[in-house]
Amino acid sequence: CRCSNVMRVRPRQIGRMCRCTKCGNPIYVTFDNVRPRLDPYDKKLPRMFGEQDVPFYWKKGDLLMELYEVREEIDSGGMATVYRIRHRGWDVDLAVKFPKPELIPDEGWMQTFERECTTWIDLPPHPYVVECHYVRRLGSVPRVFMEYVHSTNLSRRIRDKSFYSQDRGDNFARILDVLIQFAWGIRHAHRCGVVHQDVKPPNLLVMHDNTAKVTDFGLAQRLPGSEGSEYEVNPKYPRGGTPIYRAPEQEHRGQATP
Repeated sequence: CRCSNVMRVRPRQIGRMCRCTKCGNPIYVTFDNVRPRLDPYDKKLPRMFGEQDVPFYWKKGDLLMELYEVREEIDSGGMATVYRIRHRGWDVDLAVKFPKPELIPDEGWMQTFERECTTWIDLPPHPYVVECHYVRRLGSVPRVFMEYVHSTNLSRRIRDKSFYSQDRGDNFARILDVLIQFAWGIRHAHRCGVVHQDVKPPNLLVMHDNTAKVTDFGLAQRLPGSEGSEYEVNPKYPRGGTPIYRAPEQEHRGQATP
């Protein structure tokens, strides 16, 4: 420390903000300010990456820009990959989602994707909608940073039957409860001038206490005349939702409405 106090640090403290044990001054522990010099290949240390060096896929324990600590891979479906990370500045867990590499054709597509995400970011907080914080490019790939919800999507809970019990009455009450929460979340978006465009069971997260949150507004559009309606989808990169869940107007390339 600048007060001349010397402290011992552990490998897990690399990339963290600590305090001097003598004067209390905050100290950011990095590879550059510890002695002896650290071996970057030491397996006890996290893999560290700068903003442009971030790999496409991550491993548990990776440290990105000394700000995001990768906790686990949550999901890797056909369209996107989702990780849980720890935002060290905010001291909270976040979910980070980004499209698979084969679905990123060019720079124009990424710019359109980022613009569309602002629709989700601009949505006011609501108890039945997953909050999206921001989009940031890491390793030249746009990554969506959102609220982390310890949950399972409705589609998966239906498939593995964890959504149901032996009591039919209890099942009916649970289904009705989740449907109402789903509707409240969608209604909130409509009141804010936003159409989700990809409403389906995989885009509803259900927690253990049956609280449900609508997620993945990545395809959402603002309604004509609503605030911020200048964010129009680039016709060169049409987006239309999941085929088996599309509304008739989406199938016919019409304007999606509430």
